[in-house]
Amino acid sequence: MSRNRAAMVSAFRLFLRPATTTHRSLALRLAPGTTFALHLRPCHELQQHRSFASTTEDGETDKHKKPTTGDITRLTLAELRTRLKALGLSAAGRKQVLVERLTRSTTCSATTLPRTTGSNLSPEVFIGELVNNSNTTSAPKNTVQQNDIYVEYVNGMPHMTVRLPSRNELCQFALKPISHNVGDLLAMLRAEDRGIDRAAVINKHGVRIASSCTIESLLDDSFSIQINNRTLDVNPPKRDKVTLESMDKVGDVRKVIAQLYEAFNVGEYQLEKSNQLAKELETLRYELEPLEEKKLELSKKAARRTNFMTWMGLGLMSVQFGILARLTWWEYSWDIMEPVTYFVTYGTTMAMYAYYCVTKREYMMEDVKNREFSLSLYRNAKKVQFDVEHYNELKRKSAELEYNLRRINDPLNMQLPSHLVRTQENTPPTLTEEKAERK
Repeated sequence: MSRNRAAMVSAFRLFLRPATTTHRSLALRLAPGTTFALHLRPCHELQQHRSFASTTEDGETDKHKKPTTGDITRLTLAELRTRLKALGLSAAGRKQVLVERLTRSTTCSATTLPRTTGSNLSPEVFIGELVNNSNTTSAPKNTVQQNDIYVEYVNGMPHMTVRLPSRNELCQFALKPISHNVGDLLAMLRAEDRGIDRAAVINKHGVRIASSCTIESLLDDSFSIQINNRTLDVNPPKRDKVTLESMDKVGDVRKVIAQLYEAFNVGEYQLEKSNQLAKELETLRYELEPLEEKKLELSKKAARRTNFMTWMGLGLMSVQFGILARLTWWEYSWDIMEPVTYFVTYGTTMAMYAYYCVTKREYMMEDVKNREFSLSLYRNAKKVQFDVEHYNELKRKSAELEYNLRRINDPLNMQLPSHLVRTQENTPPTLTEEKAERK
């Protein structure tokens, strides 16, 4: 078979082959027929085919050419905003700003058109080039890619990366799961890009999420963010939630760590603290020793006075009894003295009530004795310039140190058997010993 016949058969097969894509141009529909005719008369019609292909491509280019700047300036403000929103651009601003923005976008899209014509190619290469150009379509600007938005965890904190519409650049936002909510996220988006007119967060069921919803609950499931006319789907990574079993394990670990710390450090700390408290207690005892002597003398004086007042009260009551008996059986009769004894008894009751009004305590013999003892003690201390307040403060500190020392030296706290008692020099006296010393 000759060369021309082989080329004619291949062109005829190409002409009969069904098209797999939609033909959008006249040159693409006539390409197989033109090639078949060229192979029938290749030498005579080659130049005509090249001219026809160039003319067809120029017609298609003029057909899809964007409007010029003069045409854009004649558009209304609503048409300009509609075209900008269709291109995924911001529609905010004055008319002149919108015209410049639309002109800039059309100029950028016009530079991406193919420059190669079929006049410089062979018929077979030209047909393949037309098929490739028909299959290649430019993606609109509002097409969402996978890397336009994503969430990642950095040092345990979620970071959301979003492609902002105005400059078409990525921006990362650091979120706080507990303190931040959806309203804070939308506010950060609007503050970062002034060209965002509308922003909302939609869950996977198409329901808008409230602004008060926390980021922690938002990241539990997939959602989408609507920015102007774009919808960005977000699939946050899964997080390991804290379960009750893990908390129990953490509690067990803490318990073991506490036991280890106690085994290595608490024994030494208790011994050091015990020595420190013993030294402080010894210092207080040296300071209290002269005060205790003075206080003992004052207590003896107050006890003697109280005892004297007690017996004096008994003596006065005896004298009263004797006088009333004399007047009743020797001087006068019972009929005369009965009202007198009544008034004496009522006067004693009034005196007891007056004691309650003054002291706010019931007239009990033990309370009266203790009150008289305290009054005598403070009165005598004031005479000899004995500071009772300072003495009481030292006694309180001493009692506190003794209590802490007994608590530290407790066999149970020292992890010793209960029957084993640790002995120590200069231990504080017990309450029984103090009472014995006072007696």
